[in-house]
Amino acid sequence: MESIQGQFSRAGSEYVCFNLKNWPLIFDKIFNKNINEILEVNFKFMDEQVSRNCRFFFSHDPRITKGYSLQKEWEYLRRLGYSIKEIDKGVLWKAEK
Repeated sequence: MESIQGQFSRAGSEYVCFNLKNWPLIFDKIFNKNINEILEVNFKFMDEQVSRNCRFFFSHDPRITKGYSLQKEWEYLRRLGYSIKEIDKGVLWKAEK
């Protein structure tokens, strides 16, 4: 299994992603615009993928997306022992242990 972090539409159909329909409504009403709360939900999803030995890919270089959730997702994986490697120039990055 493979997981894509970022713009999942670029990844194709063979990747799993954490995609919430009605994202603006959920973010505003349920999480009260608190990005840290939604990141905690996302980290739980990522933990589940780690437990399944899922491979992680990023649609953008997460090291240069300062201040965005993509960077925070990368930092989370980095703390779990992952490193990042660009596998398709400007298109796809892979996080691996």
